[in-house]
Amino acid sequence: DGSRFLAALSLNPASEQQEALDNLVGMLLVLLGYAAAMVLAVFWTLRRALAPMAPVLAAIDRFQRNDLSHRVPPLPFREADAIGRALNHMAGTLATAQEQRRALSLKLVSSEEDERLRLSRELHDEFGQRLTALRADVSWLLRRCADQPPLRDVVAGIELDRIGKTAA
Repeated sequence: DGSRFLAALSLNPASEQQEALDNLVGMLLVLLGYAAAMVLAVFWTLRRALAPMAPVLAAIDRFQRNDLSHRVPPLPFREADAIGRALNHMAGTLATAQEQRRALSLKLVSSEEDERLRLSRELHDEFGQRLTALRADVSWLLRRCADQPPLRDVVAGIELDRIGKTAA
């Protein structure tokens, strides 16, 4: 056909900028999607990896509430199982120590009561004998100083006031 075409090229920087911006937004969305997927994968992995620690945390909580009879079951990972065994050993040792402390406290209270009883008997026996001897001495003095009224009054005061009140 012999027609001629004339093509004119003109540069439009706005369309190039729009295309670059569209590519950038697309890449950022892809990057954001990969980042979200990575965060979810890390969260799921950590949650799964730390799941065996739940019995350890439960045991620690029960130990804090003074329930030392609870034991951590065997755990699937060597390190976590070592922690569980250490907690079980600690709880057993602590329970034994508390029981020994209770027994020692009871023994101490019993010893204190026995000592008080022994001392009270000893004091009673000792003072009873001394008081009886003192009364006998005062009676003897009263008879000896019957002819000395001032001295007899002092000895009679000792007999009535001090010995009578002590015996009561």
